[in-house]
Amino acid sequence: MAVSLRVILQHSRIIIMTGVYLTFLSVLIYITENQYLNQGVNPLKNIPHKIEHPRLDSVTLREEPFTSVDWKYDLGKLHDTFRNDSCPERKLGLLSSNTPRRTGMLSFQASGSSWTRHLVENLSGIYTCSVTRVTIQGESVRLNNRSGKICITYKRHKLQNLDISLLTDAIILVRNPLYVIKSYFHYINGEDGIKPSSERNDIEKHKTYANTSLFYSPKWEKHVATCLKGWKRQYMSWIKLFKGRSMILVYENMQNNLTKELCRLIRFLGLQVTPRDFWCTWVNREGERHRTPRNLTETSVDNIFTAAQRKDLLEAVCEVLELARTLDIDVDISQYLEELSDTPRTACHQFKKVT
Repeated sequence: MAVSLRVILQHSRIIIMTGVYLTFLSVLIYITENQYLNQGVNPLKNIPHKIEHPRLDSVTLREEPFTSVDWKYDLGKLHDTFRNDSCPERKLGLLSSNTPRRTGMLSFQASGSSWTRHLVENLSGIYTCSVTRVTIQGESVRLNNRSGKICITYKRHKLQNLDISLLTDAIILVRNPLYVIKSYFHYINGEDGIKPSSERNDIEKHKTYANTSLFYSPKWEKHVATCLKGWKRQYMSWIKLFKGRSMILVYENMQNNLTKELCRLIRFLGLQVTPRDFWCTWVNREGERHRTPRNLTETSVDNIFTAAQRKDLLEAVCEVLELARTLDIDVDISQYLEELSDTPRTACHQFKKVT
């Protein structure tokens, strides 16, 4: 009986000690989490990335998966913590040219590069540039700088005059060509009733609309043909030619789940972003270059593209998808087939595969 009593007492002590330990651990976790939110400690470390991989890839295949710390960028929690804080315009700086990375931001026109640059600058506090940009605030920021300063990313829309070997990394922005072609047409031919298109600056061009009648003119037909050829050529060339570390950023995914795409950008660029900076990026997410939405039936993509043009667009998307599959690259643009075909799952079967 005495032996049994001692055994019971020993087991009771173990249970009590275990309970005390678990309670202590829970308190420690709670304190750490609150310290993170109050002090803005960054949970996303500079994740090392291998650059020698020869394939262009989606981040989901190349980067580490979402981890338990990602929930700390939950907008509900950030709102509760920072809702009373002001989010002024971010002051920007430059990187030292000793930084080993040179990151391109490659896209066809009107695919969201201005928006993405705005988001990256707000997350990082570092300037983004165009490849053709020479100086910022008196500092040389050329892509090939070996002294001085550089930008965190370098935008390029065209293949010409770009030494792709200078890039170690690339963010490749993709947008449904239906909307790319339409948006770029607005950019080129927009009217504001005050200045002619040739006299407007870049921000003004991003906000204006082309006259509806132009969408039913030879000017529109020529524009569609030119853009379609360029869209397919550029994305197929970038997929084939760029051998560095890359991520595909799909414009529509940014529209539908911006928080997730911001986290992908943070990890890909190796940024250290405080929760407050993440919150302010979200608050100021629109930037200066978004057009005020208009719901005009006359210029809906359902009405301004002919059946022949839609078939050509479908073939272009299918060729890019087929090339990506051939090279074992994840390009998440199969969603575009849904607006180009009544049978999206089999839409590409009618076209000859890329060899």
